[in-house]
Amino acid sequence: MARSFHVPALDRMAVGLSGLCVVHCLITVVFVALLSGAGTFLTNPLIHRFGLLGAILLAAFALGQGYLSHRALRPAVIGVTGIALMTLGLFAPHGWGEVAATVAGVCVLATAHLMNARARA
Repeated sequence: MARSFHVPALDRMAVGLSGLCVVHCLITVVFVALLSGAGTFLTNPLIHRFGLLGAILLAAFALGQGYLSHRALRPAVIGVTGIALMTLGLFAPHGWGEVAATVAGVCVLATAHLMNARARA
């Protein structure tokens, strides 16, 4: 006759907690490894310089074409302000000032592009 295997509730909870512990440990190691690699890559000054260069080129082309199309100067002026803030963020010491200038610049530049798109429509 086969014996039924009965695991009390506390033992099931303990096994479940052990499983969660294993998952937590493995995920933590992978997460920390990914973050340290991504942190090194994403904080590289070269990434920020190329990003700013790309923003300048794209803004010059898009806002310039928009001005030729609709003759509204406001989007271009606001776009230059956004680029200036982003440039300030690039040269600011690392910290909250850098983040504030960069994020503000990106938001101002995005606003300029939205204004440009609306003026072209």
